[in-house]
Amino acid sequence: MDDKQMWLVRLMTDAKTGDRQELPRPPWRLQHWRQLLAYHANTPNTPTLALLLLAELLFCLLIIWKVPYTEIDWRAYMEEVEGYLKGDTNYYNLKGGTGPLVYPAGFVYIYSLLYYVCDSGTNVQRGQYIFAVLYVINLALVFDLYSRSKKLPVWGFLLLCASRRVHSLFVLRLFNDPVAVLLFHASASLACRGKWRLSCLLFSMGVSVKMNILLYAPGLLFLLWRASGESVVGTVGYLSICAGFQLLVGCHFLVTHPIAYMHRSFELGRVFMYKWSVNWQFVPEWVFVSKGFALLLLGLHLAVLWLLFRRYWTRMSPAGRPLTPGVILWVLYSCQLPGIIFARSLHYQFYSWYFYTVPYLLWCGPQPLSVRVGLLVCLEWVWNLYPPHMAVSLLMLATHIAILALCVLATDAGAVREGGTAATGKTE
Repeated sequence: MDDKQMWLVRLMTDAKTGDRQELPRPPWRLQHWRQLLAYHANTPNTPTLALLLLAELLFCLLIIWKVPYTEIDWRAYMEEVEGYLKGDTNYYNLKGGTGPLVYPAGFVYIYSLLYYVCDSGTNVQRGQYIFAVLYVINLALVFDLYSRSKKLPVWGFLLLCASRRVHSLFVLRLFNDPVAVLLFHASASLACRGKWRLSCLLFSMGVSVKMNILLYAPGLLFLLWRASGESVVGTVGYLSICAGFQLLVGCHFLVTHPIAYMHRSFELGRVFMYKWSVNWQFVPEWVFVSKGFALLLLGLHLAVLWLLFRRYWTRMSPAGRPLTPGVILWVLYSCQLPGIIFARSLHYQFYSWYFYTVPYLLWCGPQPLSVRVGLLVCLEWVWNLYPPHMAVSLLMLATHIAILALCVLATDAGAVREGGTAATGKTE
């Protein structure tokens, strides 16, 4: 078999399995237009992704101009930070139309800046333009992660742009969730480059905007342990960066009203309203609000994380082996998914937490393309149904469990490990 035939066999194999391994340049004799098209369809390049980002920016602007803005939390955000800007640092006094301020100090500073830029929050469209730019920056970071992991073909990048709900959350709702997610993606991008200290800093910045980023924390801890060469001192050094930033960003509140700040911004036992919960509508409300149900979900969450750690993470990343982007992303993304499945409540804006992780997890396994796309479509569908009801919650739970099952059944760790260049980060 000559070079041309070997190249074509490898290309067709990757196309059937959906894997995006590193392909060499095609032999110079390979000139047939279908073969060249197949090569470029399986190999992302910067101009193609740049055009896709430009198209997404234009699409976001079109949404802003044509689709009416929906007021949900923006006005409440502005009322919450307005109290701080007037000099009040007591979290018990900071509140808006939807309730008390329950986000850490990073949120306060970011939305205080938006308060000034958007004329005390009255110029909503200016805020929408800012979030359109944030959407494109976030998408560029996601493209970088997927390009490094070599898991998606070029057409698969379109799936990362195909969510109606995510577009809405960014440019029509202006939630803080997408801001936190953007910071996490920046952190993951730095981790894939081996810049672990900066990654820890960006991760902590994301936590300071919204605590949902902590769903990645167990996976990040494992990666920091491996990246430091299983050094306790090195791991603690990385964690001190995360903790140090939290103390720095919250110091204005910690030195004046520390109990109020810690209670409100890091309140782990908060009970959400049953009618807005998308994921447990098939459970009676008295069960939903009970402590027993919360403890059951927490126990299941921890049990699945332990299983992932013992059976998969340690095998995919043996001691002494360099961490590749494929392994880094698989550990982080698989770590977050149980937190989504066993979350006490999922609201519509929470979809932005994990939408970008699902294609990666699905493309790590051997399942057919129809199953991958089918699960993505199903997930998008249930997140676009309103109001939430029993059938939607059951279908969402089944879809999440199916994704997790397919993720862990992909036992060939080498298929993940091969993606990308190793990022040890021991000197960063």
